[in-house]
Amino acid sequence: MEIIKQLDYYIQILGEVEELPLDIYLYGVVSSEMPVNFEFEALKAQAIVARTYTIYQMMNNTKHQEVGADICDSSLCCQAWMTQENRMARWEEKDREANWIKIENSVNSTIGKVILYHGEPIKAFFHSNSGRNDGKFAECLGRRVSLFTSSSNKWRRSIYIL
Repeated sequence: MEIIKQLDYYIQILGEVEELPLDIYLYGVVSSEMPVNFEFEALKAQAIVARTYTIYQMMNNTKHQEVGADICDSSLCCQAWMTQENRMARWEEKDREANWIKIENSVNSTIGKVILYHGEPIKAFFHSNSGRNDGKFAECLGRRVSLFTSSSNKWRRSIYIL
């Protein structure tokens, strides 16, 4: 598998494509997809899954080919993402620097880590709330995927506002 260091990122509201280093892109994803007050190991796991998802999309997805992009900024289509400036504006001023360092460290400490199955990046899925039970992937995808199984979650549902 080739090492991917850059991606072409489609910013829908502007209708523009930007080239970004993969890890800079992942800072924006991790900071958008998971609250920074989660445990550091959880943020690292999010970074690995986000990197895996991104690389899989870059290798297999043609959704944004017409605009010359690998991935976009819509959480409905690809992954949630925002700039460092926009993310920091949503945090209390006293916490901004420490929060951003925590995000950077979670991504930087996992550089190069990708989830593989038979030597290829998996089509990674992640979500914030499963309602205590994951559905069967065959129901979601329309086909059986041997890598994934459904599971139940005994923990109370929680809603987190980023």
